[in-house]
Amino acid sequence: MRRRIDDMPENLNSCPFCHSNSVHRIWDGPRWDYCQECGLYFRNPMPTQQELDTLYESSWTDPEQCTSETGGTSLALARVYANRLLRALGLSSFQGLRILDFGAGRGNMLKALQELGAEVVGVETYGKVYLESQGFEGYEQLSEVVGRFDGIVTIDVVEHLHSPWDTLKTLNVLLKEKGWLYVATGNPLGLNARVNGSNWREAKKAGHLVFPSPRTLEKMLLEAGFLKVERLKWLIRFHRNPVRIILNYGMQMLGVDGELRYLGWK
Repeated sequence: MRRRIDDMPENLNSCPFCHSNSVHRIWDGPRWDYCQECGLYFRNPMPTQQELDTLYESSWTDPEQCTSETGGTSLALARVYANRLLRALGLSSFQGLRILDFGAGRGNMLKALQELGAEVVGVETYGKVYLESQGFEGYEQLSEVVGRFDGIVTIDVVEHLHSPWDTLKTLNVLLKEKGWLYVATGNPLGLNARVNGSNWREAKKAGHLVFPSPRTLEKMLLEAGFLKVERLKWLIRFHRNPVRIILNYGMQMLGVDGELRYLGWK
């Protein structure tokens, strides 16, 4: 999603979230820094907006092949996520609920939510036309969206934003009273990140700019105005190999899998 960074320095000497100077280099190729104060991992220097525009505009010329930037969630996985979300919310369906997908990608989560009864709206800065071609109501920017929502989902988007803490505040405003937000992003404290370090594949992707640790994301959500925040530890099968399934379930239960998932209530 597009974020203006004209006022950001090329190299950051302090944490962009909490402004602490207690930062140090943690990964290379590209360089990532870590804030000891709040737990944020961030690219340093950040790409320019022109570089990001070029990356995303190029990716959306062939969205099915460039899924790292246009949305890697398959329809099958989106359906799993939507059903897990229902359970977490204690609902039997999304019938009658208006739900926004911020960073909707190729629209698979929109479709999964729609299949469960939701009235869906998608925001995708570079893929609005693509969403509309799939039959969805789509917008380029949050500022264009009209009305409020019962729920908002934003999956694998936080890491693409220069200041997701500001975006979370905007999303809170777009929620109805007692509305909820589901947010998912890469886990920098996951086993893969810890073992691979600079070679963690999520850290190497050109469009990834920040990764909040669990405590960072919780702080962001609370400061954005969410009254209750809950980390979700879903057991999701990504593989057919029984050994890998068991290992993956174990990591998910321990919270060291590759994804952070949170619900926040307004």
